[in-house]
Amino acid sequence: MQMELGELYRQLIPNSSKVIYFFRFNSNAAFTDDYTGYTIIDSTEEFSSKDIKELRGGFVNCIGQNNEIQMIKLTWDANFKDKNDSIGCYVDTFEQVKVRTVEYNSGWAKSNRYKFEKIEENDKTVVFIGLKKEYGKNLPDTVSFEKGGMFVYDNAGLISYIAFSKLMKRKNEKGVVEYGNESFQFYPKDSIFVTDLSDYGYFKRVK
Repeated sequence: MQMELGELYRQLIPNSSKVIYFFRFNSNAAFTDDYTGYTIIDSTEEFSSKDIKELRGGFVNCIGQNNEIQMIKLTWDANFKDKNDSIGCYVDTFEQVKVRTVEYNSGWAKSNRYKFEKIEENDKTVVFIGLKKEYGKNLPDTVSFEKGGMFVYDNAGLISYIAFSKLMKRKNEKGVVEYGNESFQFYPKDSIFVTDLSDYGYFKRVK
């Protein structure tokens, strides 16, 4: 099967020579999905499509203590009824980096989109200031999120928007907790350079 690299994003791991990559290979075959995933390699190496050691998770949740990568994997189940806890937890080591993946059954998804006036950050969190909702749930004027799984989409070095997913939960009509994927998109009202953000906590575009 012929595949070409369509997207490549990377994030530096603090106090480490390792790098997390997100990749997307476009499929040229009919009725075949694109191949997407995450991998970890040393910063001295170039990303290669050969012998990719793919991480289990569907998305990065955060980078925890001792640089442990915490990932979430959601397995879609339209008939999700009565399972209200995780269905699996896996701990792997890639390039001396511990990766903890928790898997959940999922029966729903939700998306949110906002504009913001200003962004601030520290080592662990990013703060969006001056929010205006375009659609989704109501958030306060200033809101913070834990860094780690955020993607910075850009155009000519300027941020187009910042996007990420979070594991969310709700109770169904029977009072059972259901897990789902809630996605967020934040668009700047004014021009902000990608280089204004640190290289830690965000996936930035390589290709």
